[in-house]
Amino acid sequence: AKKKTQALAEAFEARAAALGDAAAAHGIALEQQAIQLADAAADALAAKLAAASDAAAADKDAALDLQCEAAIEDKSEALESLERQVREEEAAAKTQALATLKASLLHQA
Repeated sequence: AKKKTQALAEAFEARAAALGDAAAAHGIALEQQAIQLADAAADALAAKLAAASDAAAADKDAALDLQCEAAIEDKSEALESLERQVREEEAAAKTQALATLKASLLHQA
């Protein structure tokens, strides 16, 4: 009976050791799986960040394009206004010169 009890105890200890080894192996496998999932999540997050960065850069470029177009339009309008003002001043100067000439000719006559 003592040998049988000892054999059972040894079998129990061997089974406990085997279960412990299996649990450790399972724990390692779970840790590796968790690392893989974390790596995949980090990769997905990095891809989303890169896409968001690209979109922000495109938005910035579009905004700069609009600002440039608006500035060009403003400069064009200012230039047209100056050209109009120069033409009006030239016309006024010609009108004044003609009036002065006419007055001079009338005075001489």
